[in-house]
Amino acid sequence: PELTPLPQARRQEILARCADDPTMRSIARRHVMLMRAGWAILPVGLIASLVLWRAGADPRVMIGVLVAAPCTAIAWIAGSVLRYHCRSSAQLRSLVRAAVARHDETTS
Repeated sequence: PELTPLPQARRQEILARCADDPTMRSIARRHVMLMRAGWAILPVGLIASLVLWRAGADPRVMIGVLVAAPCTAIAWIAGSVLRYHCRSSAQLRSLVRAAVARHDETTS
């Protein structure tokens, strides 16, 4: 809504500059790190189940680990995507508001 009164070229310029802001890149890096951690849960669960199998643990425990690891990874990755979306959209909106305010000050 903040960009509605501006011409299309100015909108694109503001959005490109705000999307390339260091804070947006920081949010993206954090998201990538959280996604990698989510994917790392899968092999950890597999290794844990193999260690339990070699140790002669109860098969129900191994099955529980084999089921819990993918479920945890899916929840972690979905939460990471949701968190990234919420944080990046809020940050982009605040950056756009600041850019529009600067634009309004310079044109007044």
